[in-house]
Amino acid sequence: MPSTSDVRKRKTQQQRRSSPSRPNRAQLKAMEVRTAESGASIAASRPQSPVSVGRARIAPRGFVLTRDAEMVYIRKDLRRLLITAAGLFVLMIVLLFLLD
Repeated sequence: MPSTSDVRKRKTQQQRRSSPSRPNRAQLKAMEVRTAESGASIAASRPQSPVSVGRARIAPRGFVLTRDAEMVYIRKDLRRLLITAAGLFVLMIVLLFLLD
């Protein structure tokens, strides 16, 4: 039967694996695409300092969009969503008449 300290060690190891300290390549690429679309700049894209050895973790740095840039991004998303919904609605109506 495993002791409670073994169970605690296993849980903390799993939590460390599940909580990344730095964004991965896909997240960095997504941030670059978002900033290119919105025209905003990244406050700090990648940490310039080397990774420190030890238990200290560097908090991931994000970027802040202006309110106007964020609204433009939201409007683009809503427009794409409405176009997709309208296309699906038209497709359903066409299929309704074709299948009748």
